[in-house]
Parts: sequence; C-alpha cells; structure tokens
Amino acid sequence: MNDSAYVAFLLLGVVLVAADAVIIYRSGLRYLADSYADTASSKSMARLVTTLFTLAVLGVLALISTIDVGGDTAVQAVVVRLGIVLIILAIAHGVAIKVLTRLRDRLDAENKTKAHYGDPDRTATQPKATPRVRDVRP
Repeated sequence: MNDSAYVAFLLLGVVLVAADAVIIYRSGLRYLADSYADTASSKSMARLVTTLFTLAVLGVLALISTIDVGGDTAVQAVVVRLGIVLIILAIAHGVAIKVLTRLRDRLDAENKTKAHYGDPDRTATQPKATPRVRDVRP
C-alpha cells in the first residue's frame, strides 16, 4: 500500500471513530440523565465511557494500519482495512452501550432501594453516611 492510500485509510478511520464517539457521548448523556440527579455526574460518566471507547478503537486502528491484508490494488487494501475497522467499531460500540446500560441499571436499583427504605432525598451520587456507634452502658 502506498503512502497516499495509507493516509487515506487513517483519515477515514479517524473520522469514523470520531463520529461514533460523538454519537455515544450524546446518546449516553441522555441515557444516564434520568438516573443521575446531578447532570454533571451524567456528563462525567458519559465522557469517561466515550474516552475509553475512543482510545481503544484508535489503538486498534493504529494496529490494523500496520497489518498487510493483501489486495491487488491500494484501493482494495484500503477497503479491506476499512471493513475490518467497521466490524471492530461495531463491536466496540456495542460494548460501550452495554457499559452505559449497566451504569444506568445499577443507579436505578440504588435509587429505588433508597426510596423504598425512606431515604428519597439522597441520590446515588451522594456519599453514604457512616453510622455512628453509641456507647450504651447498663
């Protein structure tokens, strides 16, 4: 593969990863907004998941760019590599959505438990209070 095809592959790959990262961040933010009482917490969690997704997929993209996949022409080599990147991008997208779902489900369960036991004002983002031990003497 010549240099121009290599650069084209990297640019297309980075654009695909960036576009998917924006989709994950925006949908993840809306997905977590109901579970977190504080919007800053939902933004933070969505940003963390998106950053992990982006770094992992860009690392795989860099590794794929060095593998010789064959192909008669440079265009065929770019198409094969982009196909591999798209498959890996789909898998990584599914993993990111699964992580967001687990976060939301865990927070919803915590909020329901706290509401059930008479502590509706406390949200899942606040730290738990430590119980005080009384000195009970007969």
